[in-house]
Amino acid sequence: MRKDASADGLRGVAAVNVVLCHLLFTIFPVGFQYLWPHAAEATIQLGAMERILSAPFLSVFWNGNFPVCIFFVLSGYVLTAVFSANGDLDQLTTQALRRYFRLGVPVLGSVLLAYVAMHFGIASRQHVVSLTGNHWLATFWKFDPTIGMAVKDGAYQAMLTGASAFVPVLWTMRIELLGSFLVFGYAALAPRGPLALLFFAVVTVAISSIAPETWPFYAGFLVGVHIGRVRTSNRKALAMAVVGAIVFGSFDASPLFDWSVGISSDFYFRKICADRLGGACAVYAVRCGFGARVLTCPPVQFVGRISYALYLVHFSLVLSLEPILYASLSGWGLSRAPAAAMSIAATLFATFIVAVMFRRTFDAWGIALSHRLFPGTSRVESIPKVAR
Repeated sequence: MRKDASADGLRGVAAVNVVLCHLLFTIFPVGFQYLWPHAAEATIQLGAMERILSAPFLSVFWNGNFPVCIFFVLSGYVLTAVFSANGDLDQLTTQALRRYFRLGVPVLGSVLLAYVAMHFGIASRQHVVSLTGNHWLATFWKFDPTIGMAVKDGAYQAMLTGASAFVPVLWTMRIELLGSFLVFGYAALAPRGPLALLFFAVVTVAISSIAPETWPFYAGFLVGVHIGRVRTSNRKALAMAVVGAIVFGSFDASPLFDWSVGISSDFYFRKICADRLGGACAVYAVRCGFGARVLTCPPVQFVGRISYALYLVHFSLVLSLEPILYASLSGWGLSRAPAAAMSIAATLFATFIVAVMFRRTFDAWGIALSHRLFPGTSRVESIPKVAR
């Protein structure tokens, strides 16, 4: 199957957004006061960097939940795009059978990496907590790891329960796994034409009754299926999607979004819904050709190829390497700005290096194992482009 190159590029950009979010949040928690309220000591003073990070709409570039929603919508689109084009149920079934091993082997690798990383940087991490007042950073890795715990966590616990003490960002994997199975069935049953919206609404209501806290994420998968079926677009719809991606993708607790309080008193629920809408707008815009020149250029395509690896390995380095570097540089007398810049840049570079190695090992092993267990067909299909 020939992939949608722009979708791959968007996945890479989204992965970098998640990595950047955690790198910045570690050292500048007050800058995320609107994205994650109460994550830092209230006595910490606002500096120039914090003001930039909390500026209206700029947070779309480091709002970690927004790109996660993009991942979910992209999965719904990409996993069912070929089926939407040719109706081949065998191909859809093969993808479903491969899914656990395709996702699970790299997840195990990420947990084993965290197990190794936990032997380094703990003291430095606590020192960074005291330097930055970061409550969020202080909540992780507060246990003595064993290899048995790591294998259990990586082999099935993170995938099936959405909980991982070693790599907390693996909360997304249960949603990714169940959402993938959901869209395979949904794509096979969902009608086209006027009944499509009604069917989507009925299924979404059913999901919300089963998963009242996470249904917006699963709804994102369903939206992705319909985005894959889009055949025509117009400039007005594209412009609205781009604006929607920026507005909803930067949703936070600042006064700018006070109008949303009437929808729900729960800020985090409102944020999930807004991020999901932003993710849908972003994928639709890219599907319609927005940013194609940038998203298909070689550097962005490279990041897209290692995006899953980036997501899986970055958090262990954020909890170990970045605190070690920042604490060391601060101890040598560097002020906050250069110490932060150097530690973030070095950790980002190391993350890319580790992700490339991870892509060639655990990620490749997961793909190979899933194909070996469920060979399926080898037909080459093209994802149709949207007529504009």
